[in-house]
Amino acid sequence: NSNVNDQYTLVAIGDNRNTGQSSLDPKANLLPILRSYDLGPGDVVKIDTGDYIHVRNVVLSGAVGVADDEGMVITGPTNPDPAKTATIDRGNPYANMTNIELSDADFVTLAHLTLTGGNRGLWVHNSSTNFDGHHLTLTDNVLDGLYVDSDAAFTTLDYISSYNNDRYGIYVSTPISSLSNSVVHDNANYGIYLTGQNGVVVESSEVYNNYVGIFINNPGAAWARIGNEDLTLGLGNNIYDNVVYGIEAQSNTLVVGNTVYGHNGTNDIGVYVRYGAEARHNVVYDNSFGIYANESSKVIGNRVYLNNTEGVRVNGNSSEARENTVYNNPIGIRSNGNYNTVIANNLVYNTS
Repeated sequence: NSNVNDQYTLVAIGDNRNTGQSSLDPKANLLPILRSYDLGPGDVVKIDTGDYIHVRNVVLSGAVGVADDEGMVITGPTNPDPAKTATIDRGNPYANMTNIELSDADFVTLAHLTLTGGNRGLWVHNSSTNFDGHHLTLTDNVLDGLYVDSDAAFTTLDYISSYNNDRYGIYVSTPISSLSNSVVHDNANYGIYLTGQNGVVVESSEVYNNYVGIFINNPGAAWARIGNEDLTLGLGNNIYDNVVYGIEAQSNTLVVGNTVYGHNGTNDIGVYVRYGAEARHNVVYDNSFGIYANESSKVIGNRVYLNNTEGVRVNGNSSEARENTVYNNPIGIRSNGNYNTVIANNLVYNTS
């Protein structure tokens, strides 16, 4: 009921008796728009600056008997001024209370919105394909900030901020191409959890104060990548001060060009690579274990220092540690001596 900091409705006040079809005749919140119109491709819903409390889940769906809205764009203010924010508050943390839910809703774009106060902030599921989410903030939800199920194919995500959620910040179990330019912190479980992937790229993100910072399981043939191999581009991630692991990467995942630090509790690990994953050209310091490689994984060309237990641990069969610079750790590089382990051409000094 205000025009302060508005981008779209500069003179009119929202009222659900209005049509909602122009900036001079806006409705007061999103739910009446969905009840009034069958939204589809080409439709754009603009939500202006303000705090909006929803008494029901916003369910977007093209399924008969559920809803009649898919293919649209729903966006808050695009102006980067932080005072221009559209916040939707579900106001109900109990089970199945989701702020916005996509259930068999295809080609939906959500952008420039803050979703808070639900059991989940945003849930994409039930064969909701081609979802595009960017410039979204998911915060203070009792379960997850953003949850994308395995049947939500062709999802794209960028510029996601997810924090203070009581389980996952971002959970995705469908293959996605990338998740970048994001800030994920202070979530009670995993900050970013990506499973069932096939070549996902995570770049230019800051992940901290979660239980685990980033987890990727990439069983697909295309290698996943956390960071960027071209160090001159500055596209690596900053991962720090998570409770147990900074990064845990499994199966055909390359961890490259990141800065990882501050995981220094007993047995905490900065970078944990398993089942054939690789860690290359990262800067890893101030952890309990800097880099821990297990089960045919490789540690190559990293700078690892000031970790309080070991710089590099190499376990399992056929693992490698090569060409690393490892210094100022109590133990520089340690191996349990399993067969086909390779430790070669490392520079190790100032061990205690």
